[in-house]
Amino acid sequence: MSPLFLPDGGHRNDQVRLIERFRRDYTLAVLVMCAGVAVVWLLPFAVYRAWLGNWVAMANDVGLSMVLLACAWRAWRTGDTRLSGWIVALSVVVSLWLIGYSARFAALFWTFPGVLILFFLVPPRAAMMLGLLSIAGAASLSWHELGAAKVCHFSFSRRYSPPFLAS
Repeated sequence: MSPLFLPDGGHRNDQVRLIERFRRDYTLAVLVMCAGVAVVWLLPFAVYRAWLGNWVAMANDVGLSMVLLACAWRAWRTGDTRLSGWIVALSVVVSLWLIGYSARFAALFWTFPGVLILFFLVPPRAAMMLGLLSIAGAASLSWHELGAAKVCHFSFSRRYSPPFLAS
């Protein structure tokens, strides 16, 4: 039988220490959880997007996964979650913009989890500002795919519509 399954195999203490460390520092727990989700969730998306030929979105998924892994590793080793949290928060904003650019409408589905995670990593005011930037960027880059340009085109005459809406 493997030592992992033995009641006194020595690994239980490691698990208890891990849980206690996460209880003491929730930002570290969030960073490690994000890194785990990135490996399990984002990397398969990167393979799928590469298969579709969407290289910008694929590079974004791989890049965000690597940033999350590196920041979680740094926070784990040093105990400093502040800098790692800011790096991840800024990376999430840039990532949402890149997905808005490359995958358009798909960015809107990633906006909620991205904005939500900001509130665990940075102070509330900064999270609100970064969240607004994320939402504005994802929405503006997805604007034409949502059909808003056609709605505006038919509701306004060509003479009065803004230049970016005129087709």
